[in-house]
Amino acid sequence: MEKTYSENRKRRVSKRRYPPKECKKPDCKESFIPHDSRQEYCCEQHRIDYNNDLRKERHKELNEFNSKLLNNEAILKKMYLATQRVKRTTINISLFEYEGFDFYCCSKQDVNVETKQSIYWCLNFGIEGKDSQGQTFIIHKKDNYEFTNKNVDNK
Repeated sequence: MEKTYSENRKRRVSKRRYPPKECKKPDCKESFIPHDSRQEYCCEQHRIDYNNDLRKERHKELNEFNSKLLNNEAILKKMYLATQRVKRTTINISLFEYEGFDFYCCSKQDVNVETKQSIYWCLNFGIEGKDSQGQTFIIHKKDNYEFTNKNVDNK
């Protein structure tokens, strides 16, 4: 009978022995005997959990910003579709406030070449002030908005 590859393969076992360590995962603290001097966790799952928790904490602000940005985009999409249905072009600030729109969160800023007004983009939808008091706005969809690289001052 022929042996399989794994049966033929000789397993190397180190003769080194390491002193017991305590698992680095804060809520474990289990004592274990490492297989390698660099081993810091009692099992692979604790290593994965610990590093995922670290990453989550490091990216907390970025994740919060992304969440706000996605929420803003959803609000703009909802309002854009509503304006298309009722054939309106402007929306009052009170509706944005009611929906919980965050005016300080956008992904990009452009200038409308025709109106010289700023457009604040939330991914695929943008908001442009219609009046000087900042009470009414127009919503743009990226697919329908023509981008130009022209400088506003040059003619």
